[in-house]
Amino acid sequence: MKVFLLTDGEFTGLIRSLRSLNEKVRIIGFCSSSNCAHSAMLDETYVAPTAEDEKYFEFLIDVIKKENINYIFPVATLGLEYMAKISKKIKELTNATVITSCEKAIKISNNKASLYEFLKKVDGLENIISDYKTVNTFGALREAFSSYNENGISCIMKPLRGENAEGFLKFVDKKEFSPSAFSGNHSHKIAIECFDGFDDKDPLPSERIVMPFLPGREWDVDVLAYEGEIVSATVRINNDMFGGLSASSTTARNDYLLNVCRKIVSSLGLSYLSCISFREDENGNPKLLEINPRAMGSVHLSTLAGNNLVEKLMDILDRKNVEFSLTKSDFSTALYYDIIEVSHGWNILKAGDRELYNKYYSMMKTKMTDLSFGCRYAWDEVYNVRWKIIENCFVQASFDESNPFMIMPFGDYDSEKLERIILSVKKDFDGKGLPLRIVCIEEEYLSLFENLNIPHGEAEFNDDFSDYLYDGKALRELKGKAYSKKRNHFSQFLRAYPDYEYVSINEKIFDECIENSHEWSKSRNADETDFDESDHLMIKRVIENYNNLDYKGGAIRINGKIAAFAIGSEGNNKTCFIHFEKAETEFIGIYAAINKLVLLNEFPDAEYVNREEDLGHENLRKAKHSYYPVSMVRKYSIKIGDPN
Repeated sequence: MKVFLLTDGEFTGLIRSLRSLNEKVRIIGFCSSSNCAHSAMLDETYVAPTAEDEKYFEFLIDVIKKENINYIFPVATLGLEYMAKISKKIKELTNATVITSCEKAIKISNNKASLYEFLKKVDGLENIISDYKTVNTFGALREAFSSYNENGISCIMKPLRGENAEGFLKFVDKKEFSPSAFSGNHSHKIAIECFDGFDDKDPLPSERIVMPFLPGREWDVDVLAYEGEIVSATVRINNDMFGGLSASSTTARNDYLLNVCRKIVSSLGLSYLSCISFREDENGNPKLLEINPRAMGSVHLSTLAGNNLVEKLMDILDRKNVEFSLTKSDFSTALYYDIIEVSHGWNILKAGDRELYNKYYSMMKTKMTDLSFGCRYAWDEVYNVRWKIIENCFVQASFDESNPFMIMPFGDYDSEKLERIILSVKKDFDGKGLPLRIVCIEEEYLSLFENLNIPHGEAEFNDDFSDYLYDGKALRELKGKAYSKKRNHFSQFLRAYPDYEYVSINEKIFDECIENSHEWSKSRNADETDFDESDHLMIKRVIENYNNLDYKGGAIRINGKIAAFAIGSEGNNKTCFIHFEKAETEFIGIYAAINKLVLLNEFPDAEYVNREEDLGHENLRKAKHSYYPVSMVRKYSIKIGDPN
């Protein structure tokens, strides 16, 4: 599995192209806030500091190591130079590859004035460069506008560095601008009078470039290059662009532009993915607009047109031979910022979904561990569970061919509403040719199925998967005859290790707990990739996201070493869940100690403690019964469809 990091930018098209690779991928993304819409399409997101922040590099390296990143796509133009500069250091520290050209090529490409001056000196490229003026004050802006306007030349203004969603602002007179502004159709227009409130010496927010307006067609060339040589390309007529998030294009054959791009790529020494943009003047001659030397969101237009540049890029990185290719002409395609997919598709459960999850979870009368967010987040990568909102209920399902299922929904519903939810989900299962089975049904919800008009089987359960529910006070105090053995074990622990230290789990001991879990698996010859043998990877996932979630836990340190730890979470109905518990049996009474101390310190008010199932393991079953459960939480399942 390849793991990718997108360092910034809501480029849903790039995400889609990565998802189209013929292998399993995991995509991590940086975003400016937890509300970024594209986070719904990522496997995990991090709210990152800006590249200018002194903490950014340390943050970046931590995420790369934590997520085991293989490849990094810097997708924010203004951060490209920094990422190119530190790419070798990142490789040395983490072995992750930054998908970027060399720093020199990025620096030239990222500044339009530098780019134009550089390419003017390349034989055969002087005719693709327009006249331009750079400005950094309002006075210089007015002067540049006047010099073009006095000669009857319409002009536009763009950022000098990078690009923006609007592409450019065209200067128009105030009579044209005013009605456009009032109608809301002024996104590409500006009047020089808009700046009358500023003095000539006032600096612009950022340096700009002013140049003649080019009225003709706009062309984009998506380029995959390696060390200054084009490997594959898609030449497109850019039909339209909506706010930078949606685009419509038609592929075309243009040998002139392709040869121009070859010279540009060769002279700059570009590598990997770039988008080179042109626009025709009044005579139909293409002029260079800009180069975006990175993986643009529009790269997915090439994928849709049958030229998967991202896949070919991976072949290059995997040292496979890739021959030159060019997308066929006259293929119209479009890339849209797909709100339907983001809002109503099946989503991966992420740390940021906790608040929404718990909103619906709180409506349920349940003590089942499988339904708690702590359990779901830890294990969903194993079972490939996805979620979406249906009928204002939180619905989860797995479309894994080896074990497809739907989890009993969260929310406020009756039999009629449950039937509508099931029918909606069944369409997705039928579309994939999968049977539908509903799992994690507690006994008090079974009556809802009696009035369903959908054929279904009888409710079934297996006690191997029933949760053990205990009296919280009893486990904290260990009083009475029933717990005499547990009291003795705890007393033996205290006598043997009077200098033990109990500590609530925090970032200072994260690595030690992960190492303890690893050693636990190693000592038992357990395969950490086999989830029936080891829960190490789930523990690692939980600890690595511990501070962003509601987990609570504690550890016992003996002679400076973590001897045991336990991690749990709080749920509904005054119930807490113990999801993971690890202890080294060489220490006398260690299990009795970690059990009691975690409940005393982390869950002092829990009336009930759910210590999960025994999975049919006889020794585990014996251990769980030795704490005298007050009841078992049975998990029923029902097959939807013809029971025969």
